[in-house]
Amino acid sequence: MRLSKRNCVLILSLIMILMTGCGSAMQEVTDEQMNLIGEYAAVQLLKYDANSRSRLVDSELMEKEEKRQAAWEAAREKKPASTPKPEGMGAVDDTPVVGVGIIENQGIATLEEYYDLPQGLSLTYSGYQVCESYPQEGEEGVFSLDASEGKKLLVLSFRIENATENDQAVDLFSKAGQQKITVNGDYIRNALTTMLLNDISTYENTLSANSGEELVLLVEVEQAVTNSIDSIVVNFKNESKAFTIQAL
Repeated sequence: MRLSKRNCVLILSLIMILMTGCGSAMQEVTDEQMNLIGEYAAVQLLKYDANSRSRLVDSELMEKEEKRQAAWEAAREKKPASTPKPEGMGAVDDTPVVGVGIIENQGIATLEEYYDLPQGLSLTYSGYQVCESYPQEGEEGVFSLDASEGKKLLVLSFRIENATENDQAVDLFSKAGQQKITVNGDYIRNALTTMLLNDISTYENTLSANSGEELVLLVEVEQAVTNSIDSIVVNFKNESKAFTIQAL
């Protein structure tokens, strides 16, 4: 991880201002001040995280995603306890879904067309995994997401590749729209919007020449459903386009 000299000075200066008084005696630091120091340092470290390939994190996007994450967590905590539903059930009230079945592709043949990717960039589905948290322990990641009690995360993986000789700016966030996942024919959920840097629904990055990256789409499902997954269909839909992938 590399920070510029300027940002190191800013962080150290902030800490020195809050930790010292006008004289030689050390000023007492409140919990609120320590939280401010931690929050500022975390944002600076995140902006220059080597794992994000020096991508600057847009503060407005971070604020927006933090609010979405907080709202999702609040809704999950308020949800009344219930008995796990049997495999194959339809959508429930905590994840409203309009319509059942596969969306017509409207003449769109590939994900590249759906996202209007430049020539030389490809985006393909590469598989799925079921887990209790993502990223799992030992995997790299700034943020992580845990499944609710009695549920698991279905993580759909995609591979974005830049086969050109030039760096390419990629903005999937503006074209994302809604992603809906259908498991075993009639179990339907909307994909989660997360703060993960590789979430396909919020992904914005400059992809280096001749390089690639794994992107993900997450949905929370009842554990009983994950015991036997026979089919997975992913529906992408924005204001002007729709595309469907038979993932399994």
